[in-house]
Amino acid sequence: MKTKLEILEMVVDHYNSENRAFKKGGCHYKTTDGRMCAVGMCMNDDSIARWGDFVGDINDLDAKIEGGIVGMFKEEFEGHDIAFWANMQKLHDEAAFWDEEGLSWAGIERYEALKQLYK
Repeated sequence: MKTKLEILEMVVDHYNSENRAFKKGGCHYKTTDGRMCAVGMCMNDDSIARWGDFVGDINDLDAKIEGGIVGMFKEEFEGHDIAFWANMQKLHDEAAFWDEEGLSWAGIERYEALKQLYK
């Protein structure tokens, strides 16, 4: 299982302001052009096929799915609490956290706070 810090690093290393999973002004777990959000890229194939177009945060999705989000992630990402996934989603979703290169100054501050939280 990947640690919270490993997943955080993966998210930060992957995104910039141009490749986040936004369409029509909202975040999707998977867009029609194949981009995935920080949660979507960790979901298993069945879950992303079923819920990729869902509009709402991880708490909304957890409430919608019978049994919640347990079993929704690829094996290496299973076992993390919903608060962690909500933090990854908020990091991905906040436009002010990203620029063309990756993290903006505001994003770096948030990243450092999350690193402290999950160390």
